[in-house]
Amino acid sequence: MRADVPIPLLDISDVLGKRVVHARLRPNITLREDNVGAAFEVLSRFAVGPNWLVHLPPTISPCDASARVDYLEHPDEALRYYAEQGVERAVVQEKHRGVRAVIVCCRDEVTAMRRFGAGADELGVCYGRTGRPSPPVPELQRGLISAVRAGAEAAGLFAEMESPWLAFEAVLMPRSVAHGTDGVPGGADAIRRRLEPLGLRRRACLREAVTALEAAEQLGVEVSGILDRQSRRLDTAERYLLALRRRERLPLALDDLRLAPLQMLASEGATHFERDPEWHVAMSNRLCVAAPELFVRTMRRIVDPGDEAGGADIAAWWERLTDDGSEGVVVRPLGPTLNGRSKLIQSALKCRGRDALRLLYGPDYDEPDTLRSLKGRGLAVKRSVALREFALGVEALERFVRHESLYRVHECIVAALALEAEPLDPRL
Repeated sequence: MRADVPIPLLDISDVLGKRVVHARLRPNITLREDNVGAAFEVLSRFAVGPNWLVHLPPTISPCDASARVDYLEHPDEALRYYAEQGVERAVVQEKHRGVRAVIVCCRDEVTAMRRFGAGADELGVCYGRTGRPSPPVPELQRGLISAVRAGAEAAGLFAEMESPWLAFEAVLMPRSVAHGTDGVPGGADAIRRRLEPLGLRRRACLREAVTALEAAEQLGVEVSGILDRQSRRLDTAERYLLALRRRERLPLALDDLRLAPLQMLASEGATHFERDPEWHVAMSNRLCVAAPELFVRTMRRIVDPGDEAGGADIAAWWERLTDDGSEGVVVRPLGPTLNGRSKLIQSALKCRGRDALRLLYGPDYDEPDTLRSLKGRGLAVKRSVALREFALGVEALERFVRHESLYRVHECIVAALALEAEPLDPRL
């Protein structure tokens, strides 16, 4: 192992102006100057220490609008996409109520200092998709990394990979831990305090309306059409409140945090993007067995995207998950993300349940007229950003593993953050 930390670091003068970044999976990624400036500000002001920032996971696009009349998103469309791309096997996994995170963890302080330039008592870091520390509270961050290191040691992962450090992607739960908030000032509790009274008033008004309409109907007044509609709206108001109350409260201690490992990213001398997916599952399960108080398993099903019977089973499973409060599923191809024509395809597609979408689009989003309008939402830009971010994430980690300078690594990191500044609908 080399004893030096790669230098030099990226300077703002290096990223001013229009930029073109070359990645192995996607050459000539062009970036706008204003987006690059915003990305550099995030990197320099809010992100974890630059020596730890070696990979950013890509955004995930929703599946195409469902062909079914009463659904906006449905697993059928995600499976159809991969079948059309020639994918023979895909994994459908539960979408946790949390935030995607990258965990970089060293076996000891000597490795942390020599490979990552860490200070005393630093063994690693956990950060989100924009490089911000998650959790942001230093005591929680240190406790989390210490628990991850102990779990990886107990699971034998350092020895298995013959590496003194590991990097892997996981879902950190609860979601509100990301910035002490769900992205809104004041945190998850503030969201409830603002939205729950509105939901309660809406439900109360609709209950009064339904009661009055039922009384009118008993008197012989023809109100069946409007009564049916208001009854549906009352049901959606109830479901909206239920979904809102499922939002997690802020964690107060390390024992409140959970990690669901998704995939191993890298270790000394190697990245693991091309590994058999079953190997990733095995490594994740070893962590869950070694430290069940921290790591949780992700429910997964493997399916042939072109198999109708398998697709029907996945749809039924998705219905059960979302009825029980899950956000939905994420569908990933098993195998390379290059199809037979050497074209990069989506590394994952998400399919959210009705109640998860209700929090994004409003209680009545599934009314026929509203649903028809939402089905016209454009996904092309989101998908383009997802492909470029995936290529940049792989490129950054490959450069780091090859011991290229952090200047070269952060060229990709800044590019990925610049793509996050693209004007996209945040609900996608």
